[in-house]
Amino acid sequence: MRKFPLYSHAILFPVVSIVIIVFFIAQLVAIILPVPFYYWPFLDYPMYSKTRAENELVNENLELVGVTSDGQERRITRQELGLSFFKFNDWLIPRLRDNQSDPSIQPYVEILRVIDHGAFQAIRIQAAPVRISRTGISDVPIQIFKVVDLQSIGGGG
Repeated sequence: MRKFPLYSHAILFPVVSIVIIVFFIAQLVAIILPVPFYYWPFLDYPMYSKTRAENELVNENLELVGVTSDGQERRITRQELGLSFFKFNDWLIPRLRDNQSDPSIQPYVEILRVIDHGAFQAIRIQAAPVRISRTGISDVPIQIFKVVDLQSIGGGG
């Protein structure tokens, strides 16, 4: 049996430790901060995705759409609001939909008022679902959850 020199283990241990620490820190950053999806393997975990039945509607993409007084519409992205995917979908949208008196949403309502120079009169909360089947992915009509009058939040602009 061949024995390795002692110095190879002395070098290998710190190198492996540094690699493990770098991966651990990268994983923590991906959990805490809003990072793009391409930071694999630190963020994109398909194995944790929900299972879906055939022909089930997948309604993962919630959207905010700004509506002006003349009926023009523009999609408002989470990036414009400076929010992560989770804070946008799991925090802001439920508060806009259900608890508009929550003072913690006021800074985001002000951002909404500033976008397009105050032209938005209302914000529509909607989803663009898809149906997954053996033949592929097909679009389904947009589902509107609520239309929120911006003037009714925080006393208007």
